[in-house]
Amino acid sequence: MTLPSFGYSGVVTPAQYDFYHTYGFVIYRAMLSPREIEIIERESQDLQAATVRGDIPSDDIDDITPWGHDDDGSPLVHRLPYFTRYCVRTRELIDSKGLDAVGRSLLGESAWRLDDTMHGSVLQTKISSPGSRYDQIQWHIDFPADYRLAPVVTTGIYLDKSTVENGCLILVPGSHLMTPRRADPTWVPVEVEPGDLVCHADTLYHASTRPTLVGQKRRTLYLYYCAGEYPGPGLPFRESETKDHARRLFLRRDENVSYT
Repeated sequence: MTLPSFGYSGVVTPAQYDFYHTYGFVIYRAMLSPREIEIIERESQDLQAATVRGDIPSDDIDDITPWGHDDDGSPLVHRLPYFTRYCVRTRELIDSKGLDAVGRSLLGESAWRLDDTMHGSVLQTKISSPGSRYDQIQWHIDFPADYRLAPVVTTGIYLDKSTVENGCLILVPGSHLMTPRRADPTWVPVEVEPGDLVCHADTLYHASTRPTLVGQKRRTLYLYYCAGEYPGPGLPFRESETKDHARRLFLRRDENVSYT
């Protein structure tokens, strides 16, 4: 299918709403300018450095993906949780863009943004380098239908160009309406430019199975809009019994790894 895309002016239109609920996703182009992307990039560098130095509380550090190394050999934390808690200018940018209206429009006025619990917003870096083992994501849904936060809209702000060759997001349109694990295998690629926004349903079947090209990164800031009951602050991202399953999504093979 040809993937239509939309502009966002602070309001989700009826056409955008219908497309999302029919196919399970919606694409907004040029949500952020190059200057606005630079704000997120600078704050991500600061949070990376603070995490590596040990300045971030252990409960706020990811334990799903093992740390890797950037192309220059420096430590790389692939997932930076609670991004909008630590990155004030990014939080202000999101507020100024009115992005919370996307979640409320797609899920209902009571929808809220995951912020101070279960890792909140997360900046995720996919990279192929000799010191990194996270360069693809296996097929999955984000949350089951009975998950405590569900339904959830996963909203990804892209900081880098993402193409088929570079391991872009692939998804099965309409699979959020299908029986779990019995989705039509026909998938489509979602190619985007820096500053684009992709929203998808938590039960949509999706992946990024092709490795990122060597020397390139695919960085995405994920915001989660939830219609379930707020569970309270400071909860872990996953319960211990489901953590190993989440880890396997990011790795090509099962093996013992170090997470620091």
